[in-house]
Amino acid sequence: MPTFTKKAIEIALFKLLNEKPLSKITVKDIVEECGINRNSFYYHFQDIPALIEESIIEETNSILEDISGITTMRESVEKIIRRLYQNKTALYHIWGSSNHEQLEIHLMRICDNFAQKYVNGSETYKNESEEHKQIMQDLLQCECFGQLVKWFNSGMTIDLMEHVDNVVQMADKGLFRFDK
Repeated sequence: MPTFTKKAIEIALFKLLNEKPLSKITVKDIVEECGINRNSFYYHFQDIPALIEESIIEETNSILEDISGITTMRESVEKIIRRLYQNKTALYHIWGSSNHEQLEIHLMRICDNFAQKYVNGSETYKNESEEHKQIMQDLLQCECFGQLVKWFNSGMTIDLMEHVDNVVQMADKGLFRFDK
């Protein structure tokens, strides 16, 4: 079957997720939304959780590709947040479902990627040992992920960029550096 059918299914899922919670979405809703039959759905996906997992993986890979050329932490986070806001309601509905684990795993991947790029590209941390760089990377990854969790749990009302600006300033000033 053509890949555009698979993409149509993913688009239909996110359209529906922007309208209602995941628990209210059925395979029937998805196939009606994209004008295919159930067999076409099951040709591509075992069930809705498999569709969610694949969609999240594809979106994560797309985000990572989008930020691959960006060298500053602020720009990376800004682009990530912009992408998350594009499907804010859909992501919130996934977050509130029993399928949120896949979202967590891939948000952590995104946070790890940008933290690694920041630490390895930062003048502030270039003279740190590899062990200290890894600790800094872990700290930034967990800070990023923690703020995303806080954002989801607040109903996505917190201004993430304001917080990120503060963390970036602290990191750029070397406030996380190790005393030698």
